[in-house]
Amino acid sequence: MSDLQNADGASQLKENKTSGGSAVRMFKIITFLLVFTSMLYANAQNYLIGLNAYKDGFDNIAEENLKTYLENAKDKKKARFAKYILYKINLQNNNYGKAYGYLEQIEGIKDKRFDLTQIKIDKMKILLNTDCSKAFDYLLNTISGSIASLYLKSQCPISDKLVYRISESNVPDKIKAAYTIKLDNKPRLAYQIAKNTSFEQLDENTIKYLGLLFYKNGRYDIFWKAYKYYKDDRFVNLALKRVFEADDYKGFIKSFLYNEPKYKISSENYCRAVRSRMELGQDYDCGWIDKCYNKKDKEYIQAKFSCLLRNKSSETTAFINNNFEKEKGFFCKQAATIISEGYYNFDTISRFRSCENKLKLAELLLSRKKTGEVLNLLRNDNSDKSLYIKTKVHILAGDLKKAKQTAEKIKDQKLKNSLFKNNN
Repeated sequence: MSDLQNADGASQLKENKTSGGSAVRMFKIITFLLVFTSMLYANAQNYLIGLNAYKDGFDNIAEENLKTYLENAKDKKKARFAKYILYKINLQNNNYGKAYGYLEQIEGIKDKRFDLTQIKIDKMKILLNTDCSKAFDYLLNTISGSIASLYLKSQCPISDKLVYRISESNVPDKIKAAYTIKLDNKPRLAYQIAKNTSFEQLDENTIKYLGLLFYKNGRYDIFWKAYKYYKDDRFVNLALKRVFEADDYKGFIKSFLYNEPKYKISSENYCRAVRSRMELGQDYDCGWIDKCYNKKDKEYIQAKFSCLLRNKSSETTAFINNNFEKEKGFFCKQAATIISEGYYNFDTISRFRSCENKLKLAELLLSRKKTGEVLNLLRNDNSDKSLYIKTKVHILAGDLKKAKQTAEKIKDQKLKNSLFKNNN
């Protein structure tokens, strides 16, 4: 019985050994599949963790998991997106070298998840922080407003070649204007861009800056370009000055009359208005003289008198009387004209008493039979010549008694005799 059992036991043992080998092989296969599946799951898990960590702002965790995912990534689309996120993470943390490495791997790939415009901008940001030469080349080949603006704000140099490229490009005029302003210490290069820039959409402060910049540098075509869209007191005065300097007196007067009611015109331009009218042989407003001269000095008095006289103004006499003491020599020289034109009164004649040429003035008044004015003028003068003239006044007035009394005071006998001889 035990043998059988032994036999049976041996037989069972053999059977168990055969079936055990098959079980081991199956176990190995199952184990391999489980490990492989686990690896795939773990790899996908890294990808998901990386994306969510990035979304939540945990850059370190995101980078670690996405890099792990890329070690065994089989899905090309997910791998591309992982690289896209890794370049964004490194750029955000100023790791420009790593960011550029990932960016180069996805650049040019069309993927709806990629912001292609932003990729171009980010590439320029990276190059501007790593290699100005490459940034320059990239800008020349891929010029756009956003990229050009980034380059402008960097420390990279602006060469002649770049200036001409910007000038001839279709980048927004605001960007061109910004380049022009940055080149304000290089007028030649600034002008190259400004002449190909439209000012229509620029803000007033920018237009004003550019207008003044190019006026200062003698690029008047750009100033007039700015003047079309912007005017203030300073701009108007500069424009008037420029027209006058071009000897365009008609143009100056036209612009002056148009702008004077609207803007504060400088004293220099009031002077130019007077000069322009004189050059054209035309009368001008004497009020311009008041605004031309800040100081009411000799030049002002002479210019104002000349204007009042020219315009036959009723204010002439009062102006003479009010300013006589300030400019006595001038008015004494002009006294004959003043008398001839009739711009005087009692006070004016009284002031002429201090003129060295008063005797000639007296003779002029006498020739006009202005006897009262002659006596007023010579009231305090008892020289022989004065007495001689006053005697003639009395004779002309028919008062021979006063004439003889006055003549008796003349010391020069010859002069006295000639007087009576002439009146016998």
